[in-house]
Amino acid sequence: MDWDGEPNTWFAAAFENGWVVKTAPKDAKPGALILGFDKTHSVWVGLVREATAGKIVFETLDDKGKVVQNSSDIDSIKHDFGLIGFIWPEKVAKK
Repeated sequence: MDWDGEPNTWFAAAFENGWVVKTAPKDAKPGALILGFDKTHSVWVGLVREATAGKIVFETLDDKGKVVQNSSDIDSIKHDFGLIGFIWPEKVAKK
């Protein structure tokens, strides 16, 4: 996977390159990349640290490169964080 491209292409490229991708908030998994849109419609990228039945905790970088921890319940993450989906840290099993 070429991670040098723009983050808005990562989700589609990950799928095309055999990585497990998910779009439902309930499919968050620790270690997964999480992608979303901010208020300016720019794509942001984070790392899922915790995922329980009702809550997702993830880290992103602020505009100064400082790590910021975020959390959201799974019912509001799409609205509050513009969730695009998750790229799991694993490839699709070959048949």
